[in-house]
Amino acid sequence: MLVARAAGVAAVGHLVGYDSPTRFSHEYRRLFVAPPGQDTARRRANTAPHDVRRLP
Repeated sequence: MLVARAAGVAAVGHLVGYDSPTRFSHEYRRLFVAPPGQDTARRRANTAPHDVRRLP
């Protein structure tokens, strides 16, 4: 969702059930090592535009 949506990290965190952007960021970092904003930027840079479907 972070790569396919134009919404920010806080909005995506809320969509997946987190009331706190800080808690979402903490849990994301624990699972994926990098913070969500940094990880999203890296993934977007390494993904061809035609490989990503935009979500509403």
